[in-house]
Amino acid sequence: MSTAPRGARYFLYSVAERGKDDAVEHAHDCGIACAVIALYAGLTIREVAADGDRFDYWVGNGPYEYGLEVSGTMGTDLDTRHRAKVRQLCDNPYDVDGYVVVVSFVTRHIMLSFHRCQEES
Repeated sequence: MSTAPRGARYFLYSVAERGKDDAVEHAHDCGIACAVIALYAGLTIREVAADGDRFDYWVGNGPYEYGLEVSGTMGTDLDTRHRAKVRQLCDNPYDVDGYVVVVSFVTRHIMLSFHRCQEES
C-alpha cells in the first residue's frame, strides 16, 4: 500500500537506455521533472536554487514562486525517497511552499506532489 500523500500523482515514462554516470542520471531526472512540472502544474523553471536552499530549483507561474526538489533513483521504493525529499524541501530557510518530483528509473514511475511547507514542518 502506498503511503504517498493524498493528491500525489504517479506517472509512467519511457527513457532510452542510459549510462550509469551520476551526471547523466541527474540530467534525466531533471529533464523528466521539467516536463512533468510544466505539464501537470503549469510551472516553468526560473533558476537553479543556491546552496543551502534545501531544494534544487525555483519554479513559478507569474507572481508566485515555489521550490522544486528533484530526485531520481535506481531503486523501486519511491515512497521512502519521496518522504525524505518532502522533509528536505520543507526544511528550506524561506518557508516557501513547493513541489517534489521523484523518478524511479527501474519501475519507470514518477511521483509529483505539492507541499505547503509551513503546515508540514
